[in-house]
Amino acid sequence: MQDGEHVILGGLISSKTGTKVSKVPLLGDLPLLDHIFKREVKINSVDELVLIITPHIVNKDKELSLEDLGYRKLQDEKK
Repeated sequence: MQDGEHVILGGLISSKTGTKVSKVPLLGDLPLLDHIFKREVKINSVDELVLIITPHIVNKDKELSLEDLGYRKLQDEKK
């Protein structure tokens, strides 16, 4: 691995299945009219989290600051 190369550590996959119900208050609860005033939608969601890091080789004989390694203060990011 070379200095500054990106490395993918791994991932996490999460899947969710559910139902979302939208209805008009009171009218969506009536047994004979609920199909007119109520809507159900099936939801399938898949989320993936991947961790990517960029390591830097640091010579212990040389004094380095965080800015030398590419880090900036939070105030600099807001500008």
